[in-house]
Amino acid sequence: MVALYFWITEKNFVVAVALFIAATLCKQTSAAFALIPIVHALRWKRPLQLRHLAIALVPTMSILLALGAIRFIWPEMFAAIVTVPASIKVYPARAFGIALYLLGTFPLFLVALLSILRRRVPLNDG
Repeated sequence: MVALYFWITEKNFVVAVALFIAATLCKQTSAAFALIPIVHALRWKRPLQLRHLAIALVPTMSILLALGAIRFIWPEMFAAIVTVPASIKVYPARAFGIALYLLGTFPLFLVALLSILRRRVPLNDG
């Protein structure tokens, strides 16, 4: 989240990229936060310019480069942080139950869902 703050406020892109990589190495699912800039560029930057797209790709590409370097330098570590978690079985049939569980145990998800459903004006840049 701190990396996103640095990225969005354009305070220090280098620190933001370093934090994206550090977060990914600490918790692999944190890599999803690096996708937010590109989704933002694709969804809300109109007209989409190649420069905006290239800048938005930097966090994702930095994580991929870091993982590539880890695979090359330390293959055992790459297996521990990428290959082993990727082998975990996912059960799509349980998605609905897990969604209900999340709504029940983390009220913040329910507040967010209600705020989205009650919103009368579309989300936009203004």
